[in-house]
Amino acid sequence: MGEMRDEALALDALMLSRAYMYRLLGLLFGGEPNREFIETLVDQNTRDVLDEYREESPAIDELAGYLANLGVSFSDESIDRARSEFTRVFVGPSTLPALPWGSPYESGDPVMFQKGTLKVREIYRLQGYRPARLQHVPDDHIALECNFMARLAFGLAGSFEDADFATVREGLVSQKSFLGQCMTGWIARYAVELKDSGKAPFYGRLVEAAAEFVRLDDVFLGEALQWLKDVAEIWQPSDLKQALEAASQSLASIREALQRLFALKLEHSEEFELVRAS
Repeated sequence: MGEMRDEALALDALMLSRAYMYRLLGLLFGGEPNREFIETLVDQNTRDVLDEYREESPAIDELAGYLANLGVSFSDESIDRARSEFTRVFVGPSTLPALPWGSPYESGDPVMFQKGTLKVREIYRLQGYRPARLQHVPDDHIALECNFMARLAFGLAGSFEDADFATVREGLVSQKSFLGQCMTGWIARYAVELKDSGKAPFYGRLVEAAAEFVRLDDVFLGEALQWLKDVAEIWQPSDLKQALEAASQSLASIREALQRLFALKLEHSEEFELVRAS
């Protein structure tokens, strides 16, 4: 039973960590970086979250090392370079080096608001959300999709800590489905195109890591589903809740950091937020 408790705590940590990662990526790809955000990007909370994935992926390990180096060397000049690159990669007015929304990678047509865009919009609606700037930015933009997953992941962590097995199972299935339908394929292709453009030394590395994280998360969701099936045959929900409550203090820091991330606003980032659908 002690081993099962340890597994439950580790799963809880991963559920909070994935919410943190998705929110961090949503801000990265939707908002112009400032000093506060760069400090968040390289702080101990981000390092702790990346540590959850480093052993599983050389790409995440490389990103963690890159951010550690950035943390001891970034300056006002490097922040200005990151801002300029953000404009070049995500805003324009020049042609973007690669398109940061999904439907062109499915259809081969570079225009916005295609059939694939509407599919993503409908999934948001079914989960009770809509883009804050509906019809002004593509629903399948990488920042919007990451922010959507951040909200779902945070809610899932809460349901897990409440030992609501039915809601957790439903959430795992729906989030894994969204990854498979709407994220894993095109973000990997986007990462390659952006890196190959030679115009994004900072964001190219980050999008490449995002593609790897999404792949890892898809694997994690499948493993979590199997764990939940196994544990439901052994534990009552009250047992799981008691086990998590006994150790929840160890995760207080990541919860607080996640709340700060959700509250953080950057230039342009509000365009890629989701709000509750009326």
